[in-house]
Amino acid sequence: MLTISNIDENNLSVSIVSANSDPIDGIFIGAQTNVAQLSTSLIENGVASIILTWPDGAPATTSFEILWSKESFGGNWMLGLDNLPEINTSYICSEIPVYVVGCTDENALNFNSDVTIQGYDQWGNVQCLYESCNDIPEYGCIYTDGFGIFSGAFGAEECLSYGGIPCTGNNPEDTDTTLYETSLPINFEMSDNLFQVDSNYFTDFNGEAFQFLLTHFKQE
Repeated sequence: MLTISNIDENNLSVSIVSANSDPIDGIFIGAQTNVAQLSTSLIENGVASIILTWPDGAPATTSFEILWSKESFGGNWMLGLDNLPEINTSYICSEIPVYVVGCTDENALNFNSDVTIQGYDQWGNVQCLYESCNDIPEYGCIYTDGFGIFSGAFGAEECLSYGGIPCTGNNPEDTDTTLYETSLPINFEMSDNLFQVDSNYFTDFNGEAFQFLLTHFKQE
């Protein structure tokens, strides 16, 4: 997301923030139709910014190239002069957008209602802190400084190898302790003191009635 804002009659601010989990790690100004002095680029809370200064006053309109890079890619993305042929600098924005990167999940320990953009680290982990698997938005890995969502290439085993706490459907806190009861007749197959109902096996067959605890499970 790109913002170009007039600060005052001499200065123009250009800022950019990533719209996905791949953070911005650099911003640059290229060719200019009206050459300005450039400040040192800054990256703060996921927002990369730079200020253009015209000591004798900013032109009413101008154009310049904007280049930016992301952590996952060695090259740059660019908006050229053709993409930004005329930037109006005479209008002073009354409300310059404020980007706040952080955690947007209300169930997280570090939830911040002022956050406008969900934060991610360089590995794509959500920058939200969770006390337990009861609080997570979906199955994943709880780290001391973030949360990683499980995928085909990243699961409980990988989570443990990185020192995280895996949260899956097999966690004890996911157990439904409701007592379910039914009576015969019912379609079942019995073998070696096990009986089967809908492809799920239960123990402790109990005469003409049975009781069991049903736990949540995730079918791979």
